[in-house]
Amino acid sequence: MNHILTISPYAGDGTSFYRAAGVIPFLKKEYNDITITDLSHRNDLDWNDYVGYNVVILQRPFNDQHLKTITLLKKLNTKVIIDYDDDLLNLDSHNPYFAGYTRSKDNIEAICSLADEIWVSTESLMKTFSVYNENITIIPNAHNDYLFPIKEKRKFNINTKKVSYRGGKTHELDVYNHFEEWLSIINDNQDFEFSFLGARFPYLETKCGDNYLIVEGLHIMEYFNYFFNLSPNIFIYPLEDTKFNQGKSNISWIEATYAGAVVLAPNNINEFLGKPGMLNFNEKFIDMFNRIKTDYKVLEILNELSWTYIQNNLLLSQVNQLRYNSILDVQKRK
Repeated sequence: MNHILTISPYAGDGTSFYRAAGVIPFLKKEYNDITITDLSHRNDLDWNDYVGYNVVILQRPFNDQHLKTITLLKKLNTKVIIDYDDDLLNLDSHNPYFAGYTRSKDNIEAICSLADEIWVSTESLMKTFSVYNENITIIPNAHNDYLFPIKEKRKFNINTKKVSYRGGKTHELDVYNHFEEWLSIINDNQDFEFSFLGARFPYLETKCGDNYLIVEGLHIMEYFNYFFNLSPNIFIYPLEDTKFNQGKSNISWIEATYAGAVVLAPNNINEFLGKPGMLNFNEKFIDMFNRIKTDYKVLEILNELSWTYIQNNLLLSQVNQLRYNSILDVQKRK
């Protein structure tokens, strides 16, 4: 029996949903030789809490306590896997978390060096963290088909005119660098609804009217439910070409596709390039949006192309095999 312990800095947040608490427990759905315990809620852990586990998986470790924990685990001869879904060593200076993670740079580098295995979500992240550890496995983010069944996927809605964006305050520059485009498509298409999920962008709000809808502060499961029920026709996701953004996964594409939308995304971010059904724009999205905004026959086909790819390649019931195989491999190492 493989006894696994998991620890996340914030087990209920979005990163944990895709990399820890929202994926690792589902290993038990497919494999009967595994037990999983999560102690993320505990801040008083000591050596006696770790005894008896074959592998400890730490999601997004970065601070002094995380480093002390991993150092202790290595003294206990316990295998350690760490997981990163963001490039914590290359945050953009405008990112609200830049100062905190920059102060933790030495910790992160030491943590990476100590780990037996690093799980990352993208090739760009592998390149960043492989400087510190050669044992790296890319495990892409996936659609959780246990929580969100394939059969319940929303079809493209031919009876609405809805556009959406989703992203938190860390995406402020990504949004404002396309300010004029957003302003133009929102104000020139009053018969469309434009929903911004996750954060407010006040300067843009002040320039738009009633078809600009603000949806902020949702619990993650409420967010999924809201996005699914919103079922936008088009989802637009501009990202600046930075080292940090290059590390981003394509979960926005997965989420939007399941909700019935077609995604417009930049062609300079590797994870969004060339995916079936996705529309890649060069520097501006406005021309592409205006070309396809009411071409519902094409949009419906594109949404289905994306969903077919996701079903074949990015379902959690499939992707979790990579986690299981990695756990077995790490345990065999001396």
